[in-house]
Formats: sequence, C-alpha cells, structure tokens
Amino acid sequence: PGFLFDFVVTFPPTDWRKFKGLFGTEPVLPTAEAIWVHDQFGNNPDLVDPNSAKINLYGTSRRHWLMSPPIDLGDGSTDYQLHFDLALTVWNQTTPTTLAPEQKVAVVISTDGGLTWSMDNVLKWWNETTPISNTGDHIILDLSAYTGRVMLGFYGEMTVSTSGTVDYDVFFRNVAVTEFIDIRYPEPRNLTAADAGMAAQLNWAAPILNNKKPAGFGEDHSAAYRSNLNQPIT
Repeated sequence: PGFLFDFVVTFPPTDWRKFKGLFGTEPVLPTAEAIWVHDQFGNNPDLVDPNSAKINLYGTSRRHWLMSPPIDLGDGSTDYQLHFDLALTVWNQTTPTTLAPEQKVAVVISTDGGLTWSMDNVLKWWNETTPISNTGDHIILDLSAYTGRVMLGFYGEMTVSTSGTVDYDVFFRNVAVTEFIDIRYPEPRNLTAADAGMAAQLNWAAPILNNKKPAGFGEDHSAAYRSNLNQPIT
C-alpha cells in the first residue's frame, strides 16, 4: 500500500503518535513524554543524521508505544507483509547485549483504528530468549491474516529492575508494508552452472534471510547433476 517510513528528518513522522500504557493491563493513552526519541540506528556514530526511532529501556516506568498512522490492507485480495530493521545495544553505545528478563519489546497490530491493542494481535515478541543484533536485523512479518484499516504499535516495556544496572537502547527504522512474498524458499545467491560433459556443475551460496542463513540451507554448496536424470553424480 505504499507505506514506508525511514525516520529521517521529522520525528515522529506525520501522523505517528506516542502513547503510554502497560500492555494488557492499563489503558493506552497519549503521552508527551520523550521516551520514544530520534537517534542514529544502533548508536552508530558514522550516521550523520538520526534515522531511527529509539526507546531506552531503563528503570521501572517504561510502558511506551509508538503508533503508526492507519494503513489500508484492502479487502484480502492482496496479501501484505511488514518489514523493518531492529537493533539492540547498551545505552548510548554500539556494544551488543541481550534483553534482560524484565524487558520486553513487541510489534502489535490493531484492527479497530487503535482503539484497542490485544495480546491476540501481537505480531512478534522479543525478550531475553530472542537475540537482537547490535548492528540490526531485517525483520519480515506476515500480515496476510489481516484486512481493512489497521494500525501498528511498537512497544517497549520495563517495569521492574531485578538484574542490576540494565540500561539498553532498542531501535526501529525503515518500517514498510509491501505485498507478500513467500520467503520459505528464498533464492540461492551466486548461482552458477558449468558444462561438465554429460553433467552440469552447479555452485551456489546459501540465501540470507533476516541477516542469517535460513535453517536447512546449511553452508555454501557445490554439486554435479546428470543432465538427463537430474540426479547427483555419486
């Protein structure tokens, strides 16, 4: 639907809004608190201009939302997916870390124009068991179960502090909604074929998805195939 925000220049972007409320417990209400802020993605000092939305997870009062404007996903005849870049660092540094047990990050979809935000509509949670790169992961989430006008909520939470000094930054950027592409079978990289007489020699590199090689693709490969039987030569 032509929805793309890179978080460069104005922040929050037009029609994006800040809210506050403990997910699943408290009303989610507008706030002017500067908890979601504009900063360089991953605290990268080489980035001249701020280009991401950042929330600092620290203390015991973080229950803050950054909400998108409405997005029209249509009548279901076209499926869509959500893309964005996500990073996690130690506060004001580029140092990698992992979320503490008392910290949570979520991306949530609202199907009633932002009036309600339900645990049933969480697109993805991140916690201490879900690593996040300090330089950024490219995340793709399926929206094919949703139609009509929706809103997206980016949520960060830390309401207790039991792990000592826990002070981390979470970043989002390049938020986009595009037509759905089946990523279960991504294309290999650097695929080449060479004539080997009665066989063809194929060489390829494993595909990259979300900055990782998908499970089952292993490492790079090379194999010879008989041209008439399409079977590996043994």
